[in-house]
Amino acid sequence: MLFASNYSIPLCLLLAIRQLSDGLDLSNFEKDIKLRIDDKEVRQRMVAAASATALKAINDSTEWDVSSINDWICRCELNYSLADPNLSTILLACFVCEGRSFFEGSLFIFQENEQSSDMNILNCALLRVLQCACASLDVMDSALRDFLLCALLTALENCRTVSVRDEYTHSFVLFASLAIRLFIECARIATSTKENAAFSVFRQEWFEFFRSEAESVLLDWFLSLSEQITCHHPALLRALSSAMHYCEENALYDAKLPPRFDVELDCKNYPERLQSVVVPLISLISHPLVDVQFAALRILRVVTVEMMRLENKSEETEEDSDESLTLAEKKMLPVVLTRIMSSSSEVKTDVPPLLLAWDAFVETLARFELAERVAYCNNVNVLLDDIMPRIFELLPQNPRVEDIPLDYSLFLMKNTESDLPVISCYVFGLFYRTLTTLPALVRQWYTSLPRAAANLINSYTVKYVGPLIWKKERHLISVQKMPPHLEVRVLGAVREIIAEYDMEDAKMVLVIELPTDYPLSVPSIENEKAIVNKDVRRKWLLQLTLFLTHQNGSIIDGILMWAKNIARHLDGAEDCTICMMTVHSKTLELPRFRCKQCKNRFHIDCLRKWFETSKQSTCPLCRGNFKTNQP
Repeated sequence: MLFASNYSIPLCLLLAIRQLSDGLDLSNFEKDIKLRIDDKEVRQRMVAAASATALKAINDSTEWDVSSINDWICRCELNYSLADPNLSTILLACFVCEGRSFFEGSLFIFQENEQSSDMNILNCALLRVLQCACASLDVMDSALRDFLLCALLTALENCRTVSVRDEYTHSFVLFASLAIRLFIECARIATSTKENAAFSVFRQEWFEFFRSEAESVLLDWFLSLSEQITCHHPALLRALSSAMHYCEENALYDAKLPPRFDVELDCKNYPERLQSVVVPLISLISHPLVDVQFAALRILRVVTVEMMRLENKSEETEEDSDESLTLAEKKMLPVVLTRIMSSSSEVKTDVPPLLLAWDAFVETLARFELAERVAYCNNVNVLLDDIMPRIFELLPQNPRVEDIPLDYSLFLMKNTESDLPVISCYVFGLFYRTLTTLPALVRQWYTSLPRAAANLINSYTVKYVGPLIWKKERHLISVQKMPPHLEVRVLGAVREIIAEYDMEDAKMVLVIELPTDYPLSVPSIENEKAIVNKDVRRKWLLQLTLFLTHQNGSIIDGILMWAKNIARHLDGAEDCTICMMTVHSKTLELPRFRCKQCKNRFHIDCLRKWFETSKQSTCPLCRGNFKTNQP
């Protein structure tokens, strides 16, 4: 006690910061120690507990000095160890009224000279109390709430200024990490309390005045890591990387970033704002710390949509246009993704950058309409020979799939229920996303494998992924708004989907049965009843089979196409005279391009293929000339 009082209060407090994060009950100190006696870190915990108890005893016996740094440090640390948001709020109110004026010029500003180390300890202690008090933002008065949010911005902006140094002190790592954690706590509460009216004032102030400024500082700070030669303290990098997962998507468009340019991206007309974001990502995605890799992926996922559309612009042909026909452009992966994939073999990382770039592409593709996916899928099938073996190598053995988050909420959790490492959980989710977004491509890759490898993939899919995919297909059906006359039912026990197209005097029934290893195997399809002749029914069934075999869509996508064929047939729509279908199996469009001479209609995609294979721009039937614009 005497040692703590006279010589080493900062040391005791730092020990408390490191060891009392779970909070010790000082009122039952002896009992608490006995419960923890078998802990492998018992000595550290006893030192921390003894230090905190000594400090409490010292300060209980004297009056508080509101101008004393040490007194406020003691009060903050002992208060935080109780982990009570209400007590933290009371202490903050006391500090704002009584102690703030004594430290006004140094609050939440990191002091780089050693003589001011006590002030750094006080700032760290206050940041911890602020984080604890966030849970009481619903009852906090406006002055105290402003103090908390302004403290956050001040600390983050100061951290960004100091972060340009080549070396970080341990004090700065602690100060910066606590500031970032305060941001994460504010962002988490703002997101998780959308339905709670008590937090509405805080959310309004957060989103209108503080969020964008804080995110701009953090994003600039994170992207600047690509320009720093020194790999800084992992604890700080983990905290900064974690903050990226709590930033809103529009932060990338609102952030004030220094200009960065790339010659190739400039030639592709990338705007300056987009270049400033994606140029650093190329190196950050290959960072040796996996937390930084996942944070870079978070940003890459946001900008991939814009990159794909920017690099694959095409003019759409107007309906029934008889002036020109623009041939299909090959839609390629953005150059940033191809760079990351091509350089993947040159670096050693926990997660291959190839998989992260692939994930950004797959996740983006899932947002597109089915017709928009087709041109991309035709150009990435060769990548699966390299990607799928990499994924399978990293898949966890015997996972408890019910405990694994399948989406990116994995990175928002302090602790997952799964006992698997985060990397294993992530790769399992990537395998699931690839199978659900690109089932046909995965099936083509699977059928080309040697028997032994195919058996391994099949058994893993049947046991762990198949039930999850079946669950998702059922969910997609349940949330889909069905067109008139169509009803879809699911028989979960037998893995059957029954679609009924109902007319006034007849009904057409379609039965789809999913195998246990779907999508590695194709579903079986049967028509139980029909209201049209046998040839037309067979044609629709063949088109649906081709769709589920070769197109990267869900089961409900195929059912909707089947129903659309029936509706168009009953309405008297013309078939395309090339594929003999009413609704195109890829684009889901009707034949809308008419030959001026023979008056026959064609799907635009069918005509494009005809022009490419025949090397002519004539009508397939009457050989009349079409006016075309070659890309």
